[in-house]
Formats: sequence, structure tokens, C-alpha cells
Amino acid sequence: MEESTINGAGAPGRDPYHQNAVVAPIRPDIDLTDKRPLIRLGADLKPNVDAAIDGLANDPELYQRDALLVRVTHAAGDEAPVIRPHTVATLRVRLAEFCRFQRFEKKKDDGGEWVNALPPDTVTKAVIEQASWPGARSLVGVVESPFARPDLTIVDGPARFDEVTGFLYRPTGEFPKVREHVTQERAAAALRFAWVGLCYDFPFRGMGYADDPHGADADGLLRFSEAVKHPDAWGVIAAIMTLIARPAITGSIPAIVFDASTPGSGKGLQADLVSIVASGRMPGKLTWPNRGTETNAEVEKMLQGEARSGATITVLDEITGAFGGPAINNVLTGEGWAKFRILGLGETHKLRWSSVLLGTGNNISFADNTHRRILLPRLEPPEERPEEHKGFRHADLKGWARENRPRLVAALLTVLRGYACAGRPETDLPIMGGFESWSALIPRAIRWAGGGDVLGCRPTVDPEARNEEMDAMALIMASLARLQPSDGTGLTMGAYLNLLYPADRLRGEYDRSIPDPHDDAREAIESITRAKSGRKPDAKPLGDRLKVWKKRPIGAMQFERVVVDRNGSAKWTVAPVKK
Repeated sequence: MEESTINGAGAPGRDPYHQNAVVAPIRPDIDLTDKRPLIRLGADLKPNVDAAIDGLANDPELYQRDALLVRVTHAAGDEAPVIRPHTVATLRVRLAEFCRFQRFEKKKDDGGEWVNALPPDTVTKAVIEQASWPGARSLVGVVESPFARPDLTIVDGPARFDEVTGFLYRPTGEFPKVREHVTQERAAAALRFAWVGLCYDFPFRGMGYADDPHGADADGLLRFSEAVKHPDAWGVIAAIMTLIARPAITGSIPAIVFDASTPGSGKGLQADLVSIVASGRMPGKLTWPNRGTETNAEVEKMLQGEARSGATITVLDEITGAFGGPAINNVLTGEGWAKFRILGLGETHKLRWSSVLLGTGNNISFADNTHRRILLPRLEPPEERPEEHKGFRHADLKGWARENRPRLVAALLTVLRGYACAGRPETDLPIMGGFESWSALIPRAIRWAGGGDVLGCRPTVDPEARNEEMDAMALIMASLARLQPSDGTGLTMGAYLNLLYPADRLRGEYDRSIPDPHDDAREAIESITRAKSGRKPDAKPLGDRLKVWKKRPIGAMQFERVVVDRNGSAKWTVAPVKK
């Protein structure tokens, strides 16, 4: 008995070119044990396309994402997995593997017969252009370490697609099994292991460097106990836990931006460690494009590329100028989705955003309302040249992280599993507005297991912070008003800082007993730019803050940017508020 087929006329077993003719039997050399659906090509395209889509439902490597048929690829070498849309060429290969195509070959003698054929472009293109593909699994992202589901059960073991979360699990390494039932004591021990191993050596704000990592504090408990009091010490742990719990978090996730008071402090190393533990590889860093008014457009292009490729970790490196803007806010508050403009067209596409956004920079300032959407763990080394510091717990911290990656992942999953077993108890930490799901899980799990308050390193921790900045800007405004030229031409921030920090002052050759009307302004500037006391700050972060406060009334006065000189430096002046 001849098997059921689909042909272009929409009827089984009929020749689409000779509607009244009976189709010749299939050639005897065709394998009748082949279980792939048989598609006989003809003039009616729709049944062929429908049958092809049905056949592709058997392809375990076919997914749909953002209204596209996609596949997951790995570039040569140690590269992250990339989600790519299928092309006509790549989909033809999959169609040929999961469907049998035949075309009718006419013969002079007996009318003709059905012969095997490759999937034609007409069918392949039509399949690609469909709006949806029943049977093709919807892919959210790719995870390369065991991860937590929304109920905090753990996905581990062999590679597979997780139907519950929509994430493809492709482990890069072998990982120990996480216990189903975890006590608070075991979770606390796991958190200490991870923190001491990864974070012990960093000069977090208020902590400096460790005194004796191989002596009195060989087990790391003394420094761990100190770290519990310092929010900046928990950025790395929070970032890794966010990545391995990403499928468990519904809604938006804040950016974690590693800040430092001076180059060479280790901010980039922190981002490296997060990626090494979560994925097994160094991150592909994107350099922050400080291009003035064009910065946001450049950032949007980069983030759109990350969204399309299904990136898990996005690291914006060497941030200068004001961090943030509409493009950053778009991905941080879109609850897993973001809209991007199509270059050259007046259209936007809504794309899935499953990446965790990290950043690195020195003395970072912020644009717009981005400060409400990030954590800013900060390093403040006490040494002038931190890159020359010696006496670390791990001489090769990245090497140690690679070697111990399976244990580190298991340890932080143990914390999450323990928190679930305890019933996700509330702690003394608040919920972060706009990031409710994330802040109810990651910061509270860390706190419950005996860690610090990572929410404490938000740029504005309390309602008074904005008023404090206004007070600081008022002091700067009064100082600038005293020093600016009387003709209203203004001062660049470089020129202003040169007046505040003359050479004799920087050398300490001045009379401290004489009151200086600019002392309060210097203190305010050093606070805003996070410069070390007594050293001349960099003009750029100060100028970036003035941009935020431009034409905002502070009392009866406001900052105004009057002109940009030929070198691209803005000149600022203080003027009465215009009514």
C-alpha cells in the first residue's frame, strides 16, 4: 500500500500537472522505511509549506524567537553561543534532513515518475516568512551553567531545552549536583566560600586591601565579616547570582556597573570574574562610545546587536562621560523586551532582551534617570598605584575562578535553593522599584545567607540623596559665580578647576589658617567626581554633572552652557533664572 503524501495539488497521490492521470508508483530504489514526511512538489504552494513546517517540528535544533526561525551556533574557538536567524541556505539543509521532497519527472514512454528532490527556494522562503511555526520551540536565551527556575528548582545534568523557562541549557563543563534540601547553615557556608574565593582581594570602598590573607585570616572569615557591613563588596556575587537565576526572574533587572576611584583598581577584573563563573569564558567587552550627542545612537546600535544575538552578558567597558540615556533605560526597564529603531527606516522592532548588563569605569556619572536603575559597587584603593599592590590571596584570580567554576556555581545555586527551602523569608531589605522580582530574590537571598546589603550601593540609596546633590551643586554654583569673568563668557571646567587647585595648593604650599571661600565647593566637587581629597579632579565628570543640572533652578540661579570652544570644551556660567 502506498504511503500518504502531500502534493502541490493538495490531494494525495495525484500528479499536479496531469490532474486526471494516476501517479506512477514510487521508484523501487526509494527507502520505504524512511519516516520523514513525504512532500510532492506541485503548483499549489500552501500544502507544501504546511507540510514542511510540520516536518520541521521534529528538528530538535530549530527554534523561533522575535518572529524569526533561529538556530544556535558557536563560532570557532572559545566563543559564546549566538542565536542567528535561519537563511534560505541554512533552512534548506534542515528541511532536507527532516522532510523528503519529490518532484514529478515526465517520461516520454510511461508518462513519468516521482523522483527525490532538494527543498526548492519557493518553499524554503515561504517557510521563513511565516509569522509563526507550530512545533518550533520558543527560545528565550542560552545558559551555559546550571540555573534556577522561577520555583528555584535547579536545571542541571545533560544539555537540553527547558520547556518551563524557554532557555536552552548548554553546559560548558561538569557541575556537582545541588542538593534539593538546603539548610541556612549550609547556604551560609556556600556563600562564604564564594565570596572569600572571588572577592577577598578587592579594595572595596571603606575596606581597603586585606591585611594578612595568608596569616591570621587564612580562612577569610575576618574579612568576610567586615564585608557584611559594606554594600560595595557584594556586586560580583549579586551579578553571578543574577546570571544563574536569570530564568527565575520575571521582569526587569538593574545594571551592575563596577566603579573605581582610579585606574588599575580591579573594576574590569570583577566583570571578568562574573563572566568566567557564569559562562566559562572571558566576556566580549563593548567600549563605551563617548560621542557627545551621538552617544545614545551608538549605544542603541550595540544593544540591538546584543539583543539579536541573544547575548547573556553585555559588558560596557571603560565608561566615560555620563552613563545612561534612553537606549540604556530602554533595555533596563522593558521587562525582558526592548524596542529598537531600524537603521535607515522609520520603524521599530520589538526584540527580546535576556542579557544582564554590566559596566566598568572610573568615577562614573549618570545621564537622565539612569541612576535609579543601576547598582554601583565601588573600589577605592588606598594606594596611588593599585596595579603595583602585592600580597593577594590568589596570585592568579582568574585562573582560580576557572579551576573552581563548578564549585562556585554550585555554591551560589545552593544559596538560592536554601532560600527557597526556607520559604523565601523577608529580610530587612526593601524592594527596588521597577525591579521587584529581582530585588525580592537576589539581594534577599544574599542577606538571608549572611551576606551584605547589595542594594546599599545604589547611587541614590535614600530620598535625601537628591537633595544632598542639589546642596553640593549650590556650593559649586556659588564658587563658579565668584570666579567667572564679568563679561558673561563663562569658564570651561578645566579652567575653573585650575583656579580652585593652583600648583602651590596641590604642593601643600599655602596657609591653611586663612579661610578660603571655595573650600566647601572643593569638598562638593571631590564628592561628586569621587576624586581623592586634595587632588585636582578630572574636569569631565564635573562637566557631565553640570549637564544634568543645566537650566535647573537652584534658588534664583541656574547653570548655563554659553559656548563651546574650538577644542570642543563647553564653557559654563551662572545666571539668574529666566522667568
